[in-house]
Amino acid sequence: MCVDGQHLGVGSGVRARAGITCAVLVPQGKIAMGKLAQAVMHGAKIIQIDGNFDDCLELARKMATDFPTISLVNSVNPLRIQGQKTAAFEIVDVLGNAPDVHALPVGNAGNITAYWKGYTEYHADGVIDKLPRMLGTQAAGRHR
Repeated sequence: MCVDGQHLGVGSGVRARAGITCAVLVPQGKIAMGKLAQAVMHGAKIIQIDGNFDDCLELARKMATDFPTISLVNSVNPLRIQGQKTAAFEIVDVLGNAPDVHALPVGNAGNITAYWKGYTEYHADGVIDKLPRMLGTQAAGRHR
């Protein structure tokens, strides 16, 4: 199960390819149609609720607690952060060190958390000698 976020379309596509049912919680009338279309195109079950992103996330957490077969795939899942941190490793491997600045989108802060985790682990292991300045950006009106 995922909640409206940056990985909504990709997440539902990957699950469809693997034959896994994907349910997506979205705030009714408050999601970009292009993003919703990607999920629908891949057969995701769309559940619209009266509320905002935080309400969707709260419901998703409750459902995952009540039904252990449901896995959350957004920023509250520590396995997602662990897996995504390797993207920071790839950046360092290509550049030879951490960049001076790394700017990326944030919604619920999963992206920036994962990259920061990767950079700090490489720094602690002595692979890099500096940490980047992290800049999180978010579109106006997002997650209302």
